[in-house]
Amino acid sequence: MTVAKRPVIGVLCCNETLGRPVQTVATRFVAPLARFSDSTVMLVPAVRDAVDIAVLTSLLDGVLLTGSRSNVAPERYGGAALPEGQHIDRERDEVALALAGRLIEAGKPVFGIFYFFYIIIIKRGFRDGISGLIYYFIQGFCYRFLVDILILFYKLKKFKP
Repeated sequence: MTVAKRPVIGVLCCNETLGRPVQTVATRFVAPLARFSDSTVMLVPAVRDAVDIAVLTSLLDGVLLTGSRSNVAPERYGGAALPEGQHIDRERDEVALALAGRLIEAGKPVFGIFYFFYIIIIKRGFRDGISGLIYYFIQGFCYRFLVDILILFYKLKKFKP
């Protein structure tokens, strides 16, 4: 008997300091992703020396770039310095850009929540014109819509995970 392989979806961590440096991801991203996509979730550290982008590209079937407390570093888009107290996670930006770029080139999905706008639309651009715009729209927005529909069906007892 052959058992179907569950897709492996990477979720990018954030660099936080909780008494010491730690990698964090909110459970509100991980649990629904695993439950409704029937996938294995792999946390991807936002530490440039801890990840091999080529290896991750071969292992992952897709990646989710979550929202974060951190802002994208303004030097990435030519912006002015952020006000005092604003959190920046430069290593996360670096890992996200590299991983999203390689997965897109490999034809694998990159899902995003807010962070997506900068990483995919602003930094990567629509290199394929209107077909690229449609692809990114489907990947970034329709996925969230699908998850919302599945949650609604589940609440209405019309869907059993």
